[in-house]
Amino acid sequence: MSLFWQIAFRNLFRNGRRNLLTGASIAFGFIGISLLGGYILRMERYLAVQSVFLAGNGHVIVYAKNGLAKHVAEPNKHSLSPKDVEVLRNFANDPRVEFTAVSLKAGGLIYNGCQSYPFIASAMEPKALIWERSRPEIAEFVPELGKPTHGNAFWELDPKEQPVMISPRLSMILDKQKVFGEPEAVPAPGIPNCALKESRLALRNDPSVQLIGAAFEGGVALSDATVSGHVSTGMAFEDDTAVLMPYAMAQTMYQTDKTTAFSYFLKDESKIAHFHRDLEAYIHTQGLDFDVYPFYDERISAFYVGGMQFNYVMLCLFVVFVCTVVGISISNSLYISLLERKSELGTLRSLGFRQEQIRLLIVMENCILLVFSFIPAFATAYGLLRLVHHANIRILIPGLANDVQFRLFLTPWYLSLVTILISILVILVSYIGGGKYLKKPILELLGNSSC
Repeated sequence: MSLFWQIAFRNLFRNGRRNLLTGASIAFGFIGISLLGGYILRMERYLAVQSVFLAGNGHVIVYAKNGLAKHVAEPNKHSLSPKDVEVLRNFANDPRVEFTAVSLKAGGLIYNGCQSYPFIASAMEPKALIWERSRPEIAEFVPELGKPTHGNAFWELDPKEQPVMISPRLSMILDKQKVFGEPEAVPAPGIPNCALKESRLALRNDPSVQLIGAAFEGGVALSDATVSGHVSTGMAFEDDTAVLMPYAMAQTMYQTDKTTAFSYFLKDESKIAHFHRDLEAYIHTQGLDFDVYPFYDERISAFYVGGMQFNYVMLCLFVVFVCTVVGISISNSLYISLLERKSELGTLRSLGFRQEQIRLLIVMENCILLVFSFIPAFATAYGLLRLVHHANIRILIPGLANDVQFRLFLTPWYLSLVTILISILVILVSYIGGGKYLKKPILELLGNSSC
């Protein structure tokens, strides 16, 4: 066998220029698939981290029956009671669980002193938000969103100030440019006259707002609030109405002790499906009827599901295109090489070498070519990845609230998958093409070369 490898290695350099071009097509195909896949994997992580940590959904989230669809219209009927929360919290002792969080989601109108605008509030406990936003996943994939874009987080202020955070887009709509703690942020004097420019300017510098909504059990929910900072959700359609507020403040405002949802954060993301199944079984044994969703359910993360479906289809089409080009390049190079070596192949056949042995030799030659192609391909892909990250290229993607840095995320398993895919393609083309050519009669192979 070692003799075959030596012969294959020498044959590789007999047609150096043609093999160089063939190797280049393999390398460029590998680089193209790797970089496109790296971008898609990066976007998958961005959207997943946004849904799991920034939106507070966790890896698995539990709502009351029909709570996801009806918690805004009928919050008192479709929310989790304190007893329900206690039952769900007991399952947090599962070793797969790293952290749990409760959230209250409600809506209403936010008033800036002159005009009101709809808002959707997401309320969580400060300790949960601190834990979520200090995660390494946030720092790696969404560093722009982990901290306030302006001002301070509400948990850094005294709760007596009734601090809330609003999205940058909502702050522009309300014309609330100043946040609590800034020297220019002062309360507006007296009752404002919105027709006067001076009054509108005073309101712009006033960080206070009023929140109006419907209490869970009926009636009006009111609360004064102070804008402590601006924070983005990462999603454009959510940023128009997003308000982030303390959980206790939300329960007081909406006059309830109930919870909209309960979230589980797992240690290992690959355990989501099994955990989801076990959690549903546990809830059933408790005689309860809740809706349980993994974060990648379309009803929880519609943008994640829709965006990734499109990206995966695009990647598959690109892979098919690249594999077709590489396959044609390999088959053309192989056919020309076999034509030039037909007398050599006929001689090997006449000396007693079986077709399978000669076919194996051809495959060995292309395996060595693969090795010589992958080495510079890996180096080039890594160099381009470092170059792209260092360049700090900013791109604006439809659906996202702000521009993001163009980054690539290449994992060992993905690079291994691309390597195996291209290797199988090259080996199959060599094996099938060489086998078909070697079926010719020995006398025909021993004839003069047609090239």
